[in-house]
Amino acid sequence: MSSKNYSTILNLKNTDIALLLLRLGVGGLMLTHGIPKLMRLFGSDPIQFGDPIGIGVEASLTLAVFSEVICSVLIIIGLGTRLAAIPLIITMAVAFSWFTLQTRFKIKNWLCFI
Repeated sequence: MSSKNYSTILNLKNTDIALLLLRLGVGGLMLTHGIPKLMRLFGSDPIQFGDPIGIGVEASLTLAVFSEVICSVLIIIGLGTRLAAIPLIITMAVAFSWFTLQTRFKIKNWLCFI
């Protein structure tokens, strides 16, 4: 039997640094969207938030805060990154579709958002 050595040109240190920067960037950007929602959730003013999936304004805001704050922090520290990304993906898909449906008839070139 002949033994074959496989080598790659992948530098693991550079890959780790790139993934760290990606986690910090995505988590930081999502966290900047989540902190104002967190303040709105715990503020004394009445909650004004969309209800895109029909579960109520408070529940929609709570789910958005969970995904944009808690999951963003988990992504930043690297704890359960793949699982923490799922609620963020769902939240952004709902927000994108909600925005697209709301502005569909107001913007002439709404296909640019797809």
